[in-house]
Amino acid sequence: MKRTTQIFVQDLSQVQVFTRLDLFKDETISITDTIQEVRDIAKVFTEFSQSFSVPASKTNNKLFKHFYNADISDGFDARIFVEARIEINNIPFKKGFVKLEGVDLKNNKPFAYRITFFGETVTLKNIIGDDKLADLTDLNTLSQKYIAENDGTNDGIKEFLIKDSSNAANDLIVPLLTHSQRLYYNSGENLANVGNIYFKNSGHKHGVRWDNLKYAIRVQRIIEAIETKYSQITFSNDFFDDSNPSFFNLFMWLHRKKGYLEGATSEATTAALVDGWQAGQGEAGTMVNTSTLELTTEDSVIISAMKLKIISASATFAIEIKKDGSSIYVNNVASGNSTITLSSSDIQKGSTYQVFVTTSTSITLALQWEIDYTEPESGANTDVFRSPPTGTITISPVTEFVITEQIPDMGVIDFLTGLFKMFNLTAFVESDGTIYVDTLDEFYKDKESSGNPYTIDEFVDSTQNTSDSALPYREVKLTYKDTGTLLAKQHNQAFGLVWGEEEYNKSSENFDNKPDTNLAGNIYKVEAPFGHMKFERLLNLNDDTTTVIQWGYSADDNFDTTTGDYDAYIGDPVLFYPVYTSVSANPISFVDSISSSGTFNTVEEINGSVNMPSNSISFDPTATNGKKNINFKNENNEYAIKEDIGNALLFTDTLFSQYYTSYISQTFTRSNRIIKLKAFLPLRILLNYTLADKFIYKGRKHQINSITTNLNTGESQIELLNTVIE
Repeated sequence: MKRTTQIFVQDLSQVQVFTRLDLFKDETISITDTIQEVRDIAKVFTEFSQSFSVPASKTNNKLFKHFYNADISDGFDARIFVEARIEINNIPFKKGFVKLEGVDLKNNKPFAYRITFFGETVTLKNIIGDDKLADLTDLNTLSQKYIAENDGTNDGIKEFLIKDSSNAANDLIVPLLTHSQRLYYNSGENLANVGNIYFKNSGHKHGVRWDNLKYAIRVQRIIEAIETKYSQITFSNDFFDDSNPSFFNLFMWLHRKKGYLEGATSEATTAALVDGWQAGQGEAGTMVNTSTLELTTEDSVIISAMKLKIISASATFAIEIKKDGSSIYVNNVASGNSTITLSSSDIQKGSTYQVFVTTSTSITLALQWEIDYTEPESGANTDVFRSPPTGTITISPVTEFVITEQIPDMGVIDFLTGLFKMFNLTAFVESDGTIYVDTLDEFYKDKESSGNPYTIDEFVDSTQNTSDSALPYREVKLTYKDTGTLLAKQHNQAFGLVWGEEEYNKSSENFDNKPDTNLAGNIYKVEAPFGHMKFERLLNLNDDTTTVIQWGYSADDNFDTTTGDYDAYIGDPVLFYPVYTSVSANPISFVDSISSSGTFNTVEEINGSVNMPSNSISFDPTATNGKKNINFKNENNEYAIKEDIGNALLFTDTLFSQYYTSYISQTFTRSNRIIKLKAFLPLRILLNYTLADKFIYKGRKHQINSITTNLNTGESQIELLNTVIE
């Protein structure tokens, strides 16, 4: 039975109108589906794309706005992706996007348009493009001031160092992870201006400097910021979810700039929310909620005007008014004794108003709202709301840690690809537009229950089939891109092994318990584009006892004999788990104020809990999820003490063991094959199969590796994996 293939492309000049493309009769249109290519296990976002040509017909010329003619104003934008779908016999087959690549001319006349049809998942790369994590401006809602309460100390850093990272609401923390100052613990030393973090009393001026610490952000928050920026992208919560501790507990260190954090300077500003409003006269009790500035007036009251008066400002500043969180007024050169009158469209009952003042110098001022209104009983009135109620307020500049200015220099798509490689994730677009994301193993488990096994023997051309080795490699190496920090590098040099790297090779336990042989093939490398640090549990150098403190040091191996520190290191972005741990047994000395000469002015004791960086979710392997870690290999746990080294090996739930073992071990077995078949699948299968379904061939279930279908002829080239992941 002859099949009719049709391609419909959205007409951008009309809302939700799709035009059927005219096609060449002899143009081959084929589609390849693959969820995970077993011969290229590092591929992510692998849904199909197919290029072909369509004639420069009247219909197609209109749709593509005569792209060949550059003189046409408001012509077709070939940079964008246009919604499209493929139908077979008027039945939907694939949804995706079309991109116009160009037009071919013959004798100076348009002949054909070259287009590419993309699957929905692959367009993630195209939607995001070359955008960096720094372009995710929604993250700036988490930006913080270094200096707390304008008191001249840097308690803002301390506040987040001791913030409970296990609380799901705390998306921003400060880990005990330094970049310039080397830390140690010595209860018998009282030297000043050194990295001894033992606290004796405030008179002993040593400890961890506030500006040697930086914030870290929960990775889940970055995922949410991606969804906010790109409205076309919504991820499922199968893996990216707060119920998944391996992912949700993961943080990224905001280490983009080498060296210490900058302190407050003349260029620093603060966007201070002005509050403390108090009514001066009128119907204040019913007009406005004075704590939130919400217009709560009764329906019978008519508001005719709202004015904000600036009173006696001592310097020029910027002022912003927001209504329900959105800016409605900005003046970057505001000054004293002036009046701002809101437009009538910005006056709305039930709305909440906020006033922000931004300044690069300390200023004193007062602000006053005046609201003109009319009510049935008393007629015209004016209410006054002032902040402060009397006198003036002083606003001083503070340095702010702006997330997008400090987040590592990394592409958004590289960030996503890195997570996919770490956790062996796969993705495809659901019927509702949601991008399903989960581990490969869970994909097969989740989808198989709802899928169907299809028996295909009768549709297979038995004269054309082959069996190939599933993985043409002798070894698979899973690693991180960057292990160049001091402790990781020392590990590599001491043991001749890369920290956290797993090599799945020809060892007897990996190959059917058969003797080692010289296997053919190359080494295949799966490399996550992140830095991977080794952390250190500190000893008390005074008596060689173990402390409860684990820290990280982002430094290289170049030692500075003058400072006693190693050079600060900027590598690839670092992911880690914060382990919130009490230091009451080993209090930490925290330096929150440093003079211009480098003298430690103010030293405080931290004897509660702090966030300590770790490659494992917990220091305790017996705790819930305590064995889970982000090493690919089962490394000794950094927190294990010498006397208890056996427990170090209990952190066995590595990235490899959790997310790769089933997949790689089965494809590595000597009995595993890629079976290549030529088949003519009926529409009931072709239009309904998913890559989670199984094909039954010669009485045995097979996993689908890929299907390439020629839509013109109905011929499918099918690759099946004879070992089924259960």
